[in-house]
Amino acid sequence: MGKEDAADAAAGMGPFSEKTWNSFYTWRGDLSRATPGGEPAPMLAVTIFHLKPGTVATFEGAIKKVDAALDKAGRPKTSSWLELSNGGEGPEFVVTNARQGFAEFAPQAKTLAELLTENGENGQEVMRTISDSIAGQWSEAAVYRPDLSYMGK
Repeated sequence: MGKEDAADAAAGMGPFSEKTWNSFYTWRGDLSRATPGGEPAPMLAVTIFHLKPGTVATFEGAIKKVDAALDKAGRPKTSSWLELSNGGEGPEFVVTNARQGFAEFAPQAKTLAELLTENGENGQEVMRTISDSIAGQWSEAAVYRPDLSYMGK
């Protein structure tokens, strides 16, 4: 974010950080249901997927089927997909889903497999394809902090 920010981060966070690195991600509009821009959501559900080598195309195909099922079910368009371009171990994909609060982290009435089946797909097979592509994954919640943001500045 610039020399001033780098100096501030080094002074304020450096003594408390074991290591740091930069990673660069590409926004994947072909996988995302949300549109870029606009006001940040108060919270994000973030899921990071480390894929097995050679599984990117099958993973992407399965995610597109999930997106179609979510669209058909009228689910809110809150997901944004990113793909690691440089600066980490890959292949890696990240999906963020906007949330207004912790209540929106609750499970939905229907599973993704059920929505896929209602959309004419073999829901269990699509979910197995996704699962078989993944070498590891984790999730976290992120809270938007306007006081720490460059948005609008």
